[in-house]
Amino acid sequence: KGAPGPPLLISAPHRRADRLTGALTLRLFNELGAAAAAWNSVHRRAGKSNCEGTTDLARLQHHPFTAFSLAFAAAYPDGRVVQIHGFDPHRRVSTAGRNADLILSSGSETVTQAVRTIARCLRDDLPGWQIAIFPNDVRELGARKNAQGRQLRAAGFPGFVHVELAYRFRQQLMENEELRGRFGNCLEAGL
Repeated sequence: KGAPGPPLLISAPHRRADRLTGALTLRLFNELGAAAAAWNSVHRRAGKSNCEGTTDLARLQHHPFTAFSLAFAAAYPDGRVVQIHGFDPHRRVSTAGRNADLILSSGSETVTQAVRTIARCLRDDLPGWQIAIFPNDVRELGARKNAQGRQLRAAGFPGFVHVELAYRFRQQLMENEELRGRFGNCLEAGL
């Protein structure tokens, strides 16, 4: 493999709980030649029975997963940290949430340039899929409590993008290399 690709960190903090997100992240990392990738090693709900506290990496401010995101941002201040998550549309409370295949957010009420750029690309390149942006199109799954997003914003890093994928879309991304390629190219859009 050659030199690392665009400054992109792809991570899956819930790879066991959010089915296919770990495998999808690995494929995207390899196919895009992204600069870095990260996954959880313990189920996000393991803390409720085996450990004190939580093992949900997206909730932990003081954790190597968060430190890795911050180190990436320091090394690549113009890069992008993309977190891949999964959701069940049937469990959404809003019509917009139930109809979405993909929900993008910056982890805050602000729609950043990175989120706008990726959304525009996805809407152009994946016309058959429902792409929603938090908070403009949907008011749920906005990642406002995401520890990495909060820490990155506090450090002045504007490139955090939280990506929620419906299971049907995750399956198609795993099965369809061409679709996965278009999706991956959009994650890099503007870099």
